[in-house]
Amino acid sequence: MLAIEGEGVGRISQEPKSVREAKNLLVKIGYTFKDIGCAGVDFLACPKDGSPPLKVHCASRVSVYRYRESVGIVHMCFPVEKDGHPTRWYLIPHDKLLEVAVEQSDWLDTRSWKVEGYYNSGNPSECLLDAISNYEIPNSRE
Repeated sequence: MLAIEGEGVGRISQEPKSVREAKNLLVKIGYTFKDIGCAGVDFLACPKDGSPPLKVHCASRVSVYRYRESVGIVHMCFPVEKDGHPTRWYLIPHDKLLEVAVEQSDWLDTRSWKVEGYYNSGNPSECLLDAISNYEIPNSRE
């Protein structure tokens, strides 16, 4: 998919940009990448120290999905924006993010979660961000 920028362009066209930005940050902290054709996984992030690779799904905002619950570890990688610009990035196991969302938000009480099976936020609370601060990608702040 091409990254198309301009007025009226939806979030879906931004996903490839999120993947590129995430890879640029992760390579700085010792990862290499393998693109895979697996639904819901954008790439494998392979630590240079030989640790097992991480299955990574990039999103343009913090997101949780019902279909990802307890189906194996997939890491969510996403920016948190301020004034339309990413200010920090996170890499967190989906189930951990879901656990924090249950504790720190009402996301799972929303129609989006109950009917559609997902919730995303472009403006997560500071409480939630504090709870996932250990998963912030080092040196990702602008």
